[in-house]
Amino acid sequence: MLQREWGVERATIREQTERLPMQIEKAQDTFAKAQSDNLNAKKVAAMEELHFDNKRLHAEITRAVANFKKGDDTPIPLGTLGGFAIAVETAEVGNGLSLDNYTTEIVARITVQGEAAYSCEAGRNETDNNVVRLKNVFASIIPKREESAASEITRLTENLEQAKSQIDVPFEYADKIVELEKELEVLNARLSCVFKGCWRNCGVIGSYCHLSDYARCDPPLAHLLVGRHAKIIFQNNRHTTGTPT
Repeated sequence: MLQREWGVERATIREQTERLPMQIEKAQDTFAKAQSDNLNAKKVAAMEELHFDNKRLHAEITRAVANFKKGDDTPIPLGTLGGFAIAVETAEVGNGLSLDNYTTEIVARITVQGEAAYSCEAGRNETDNNVVRLKNVFASIIPKREESAASEITRLTENLEQAKSQIDVPFEYADKIVELEKELEVLNARLSCVFKGCWRNCGVIGSYCHLSDYARCDPPLAHLLVGRHAKIIFQNNRHTTGTPT
């Protein structure tokens, strides 16, 4: 991974450590409401009769669809059940086809309002068993909301802990970069001195010496440095300057 990519990743992780606590708080609120609703939902699910019959539900759903007004999404209340407010709400939806074949229809849903809101699709035919659909809200939809919120809290918390553990992880090549930067600094200094014809580090004795003293470097081998503007050849205890060939 390049250092720039590492920096982007660190910024993303830092953003996660700021965002995830808010998401955890929201999930905890969802869980608390669903947990409270589920306690009452279990009582409703255990009822043999819900005080709602399919005939009445069908009549209310039909009336809600017939009286639908575009832009008005006010639910039509049907009563209460185990502390939950039951209502029917309608909406206009499109078929999602091209503009040439675009049509809309009015759909209805049965809503259940407790600490949080839940709903199920409302059947519009007389043979549709809307009582069973309503029971399913209490027996399945509300409990699943609680389970889902609990799982979400666990997932977000694990992600937060992982992000915290990674935010201070150093770049794996940081030491190598420092080492290379030091080498580059030394090389630049040598290049600068050679081109100026003054002092340079011979790289053997580890100290700076004048070009005229370069022959005393041990071992006195040939040294060649080629630059954009000049080259200096040290050979047989001598040095000459000239332009690169």
